[in-house]
Amino acid sequence: MSAAEQMDRLYQGSQGYVSLDKLSYQGRQGARLQYLNPNPARMHAVDTTGMQEMFDAVSVLEKTQDLSFCIFHGTLDAIHAGADITEFQGECDLDAIHSHLKRGTSLDTRVKGLWPRMRTVGIFTGDRYGGSVEWPLFAEWGICDKDVRIQLSEVHLGIIPGWNGVLNVLLKCGPERARWMGQTGNSLMAADMLRMGIVQKVVATADPPDRSTPPEQWEAARSAYVEASEPLLMTAALDLATSDEAPVRNKEFAADDAGRQARQELLDSLEAELAARMDVSRYRALHDDIAREASALRKADDQDALKALGKKAVKDVLKLGKPLAPLAVKAVGKYVAEWSKLERREILADYEDIGQMEADLCASLMATEHRRIGVNAVLTREPADKVPVFA
Repeated sequence: MSAAEQMDRLYQGSQGYVSLDKLSYQGRQGARLQYLNPNPARMHAVDTTGMQEMFDAVSVLEKTQDLSFCIFHGTLDAIHAGADITEFQGECDLDAIHSHLKRGTSLDTRVKGLWPRMRTVGIFTGDRYGGSVEWPLFAEWGICDKDVRIQLSEVHLGIIPGWNGVLNVLLKCGPERARWMGQTGNSLMAADMLRMGIVQKVVATADPPDRSTPPEQWEAARSAYVEASEPLLMTAALDLATSDEAPVRNKEFAADDAGRQARQELLDSLEAELAARMDVSRYRALHDDIAREASALRKADDQDALKALGKKAVKDVLKLGKPLAPLAVKAVGKYVAEWSKLERREILADYEDIGQMEADLCASLMATEHRRIGVNAVLTREPADKVPVFA
């Protein structure tokens, strides 16, 4: 693990998602909460069972009074998904989804309740989307590996983050970046996360296996990467968690005229990007061209060409910039505008209710045609539908 000594297992989920271990490091007592989706087909999706086990583990943390820190850690895999997107397909169970969202916001509130008595540190690794970005954000502080990439990608699906993703970025980075992340779904890399204040350290981990590595060599290469990198990450997290000095959060914008100008420049560029990526004409033309080509290939019964066309459609839409669902963009903007009026202490004082409003907005968007279009674009095999048109 690292120089830390594992003392006791405080909790083990019955389905194998979450473990909670008591640690000793530099004379301090703390814990590590580790999340691992045991179903490899789900790419570490944070599903209902996994979230419930995390809930139960935090209950143990709340009752264990001799801990001064907790590390929130996933697994060192290449890709980490959010909630299981297949649950959002078709006519989804809106009541069940709302309960799942509420469970996440309540969990975050309870982790925030630990902040005054223990230092919480989230570890970000790999490519992370949606909910796999949100749950490490529950911690007050963070570290990441040098190759990390994170996205609040929900806006591409016609919804918004539902586990306080926007709210946590607002707290840690300010309203401009909360809008930017929530409204564009764009990626952040390690250096960006450090500059904006999401993490306090970037760890120089080993290079991950190349994704073109042959399948028969992949597991050995990945195991070597984990063996070299995990101790480095844990040591960095433990050092941050047990330091006598208070961590410092970087601020992207200075509190002077230059900082105000930089904020405005970011907002101006954001508005231009949103206008372009919500321009239906940019995507309808591509969608219609792909549809005509697909129709001809189906008449010719050329299945291989149809698959190739689907891949081409994905590449073409990425060149344009993924289309953004206007209802989701508007919801993020409204939410940030409302709660950025409050001071940090005021938000934390009313945290669960404010977070629940983000979850409610996400749940309301589940009932829209935009959600159906966005989710179908990910799951469909129809080439034209890979280019969603949010009319």
